[in-house]
Amino acid sequence: MKRLFALLLPLLVACNAAGLLAQQNLSLKEAIKLAVERSLQVKIAGTETKIAHNNNHAGASGILPVVGAQLYIGNNINTINNAAEFANGYYTNSWANMAASLNYVVFDGFQFTINRQRLQLAQQQAETVYETQQQQTALNTALAYYKAVLEKSKLEAARKTYKFTEERYKNALLQQRLGTLSQYDLGQYEIACLADSAAVYLQQNAFITAMNDLALLLQTDPETTPVTLTDTLEYRPVAWLKNAVTQQILTNNTQYKQLQLNVSLLKNNTRLKKASLLPSLHFNAALIKGVNRIRFDNLPAQNGGEFNLNVGLGLQIPVWEGNIRKRNLQQAVLLQKIGEYRLQIAEQELSNQLNNLMSGYQRQLKIIEIQEKIMASASATIKLAAQRYQSGISNFLEYRNLQTEYNKAQTAKLQAIFELKVTELNMMLLSGNISDLLP
Repeated sequence: MKRLFALLLPLLVACNAAGLLAQQNLSLKEAIKLAVERSLQVKIAGTETKIAHNNNHAGASGILPVVGAQLYIGNNINTINNAAEFANGYYTNSWANMAASLNYVVFDGFQFTINRQRLQLAQQQAETVYETQQQQTALNTALAYYKAVLEKSKLEAARKTYKFTEERYKNALLQQRLGTLSQYDLGQYEIACLADSAAVYLQQNAFITAMNDLALLLQTDPETTPVTLTDTLEYRPVAWLKNAVTQQILTNNTQYKQLQLNVSLLKNNTRLKKASLLPSLHFNAALIKGVNRIRFDNLPAQNGGEFNLNVGLGLQIPVWEGNIRKRNLQQAVLLQKIGEYRLQIAEQELSNQLNNLMSGYQRQLKIIEIQEKIMASASATIKLAAQRYQSGISNFLEYRNLQTEYNKAQTAKLQAIFELKVTELNMMLLSGNISDLLP
């Protein structure tokens, strides 16, 4: 008895330790909201979106003129002592030059228009990556949340079985002391009790691991910030329509949209390479104003200055440079084809994923239906077994075995519902509807 108590004491402490800290209720939507707000990957994607938005302006495309201004100031101090010079002695020369310039690309094969479109596509791509990261975080959080709920339900079932076995073991101890139960039969009770306590230990560890995984996504400490999961493993059969989901995939799936934007960027790059083969026209203007003052010893100072205005047009025609531009264009066309092929591959893979998920969803519904029938049958059998046990017709171990089988069926049903949820969430991710879970 002392040996058994020593084994069970840590279990009782572990089971009740969580109650010492204040529990915070946490629903699935609240968990997803916290995870998305605190996810570093989401923050990185959001920052990259801001960078892309900052880059998307007219100046970055080269369509605006470049204006510059310069100011130069100088002062020379000299002494001349030369018989050949008409003016000897000490003199100073001070001067200042101011200049303003304007450079503008009048025509460059519409490269600035193409560049502006490229910047817009880059911003859309960054926004899509940000949306993808949010959806992936929502999926991971939902899966971790339901996994923790599943392990919690399994733990409750294991504790229920253990509690029943423990009560019967205590009763058997009393009977053994009274001499109405043999040591052999008591050993059977003890083995059953130890086995059930070990099952609770194992399931407790699985539950703690699942909660730790969820806490990692929530960026919280599970020891200092314990939570109580309020959502349960429930399901509502959904009649997925393949054609409707397929259309949603082609419209809302963020990974597919990324590939579409990538193809658009490759097409934009091809246009840019074509534009580089065309001549370009440049306009340049410069305004220069200079003043100076020279003063010789014992002579009055002399002031001077200059004013220059330069205006010009430049035409640059690419004639030949080793066919580098043509080869770049050929490479851009080939890369565009590769991007289009990858888009077609993605369509095929998404269609295959949809078929697998839809068939898997139907299989899980069938499994749940079967498990419900097993539970109903096991429940009826347990009631009969309880009557037989109370009447002394059957023994405790037979009744416990039936209870164990019922718990297994219950656990199998929960596992099937969890797998159904996994399929459903992946279907939502595939169709883009997982955004409904986002805050």
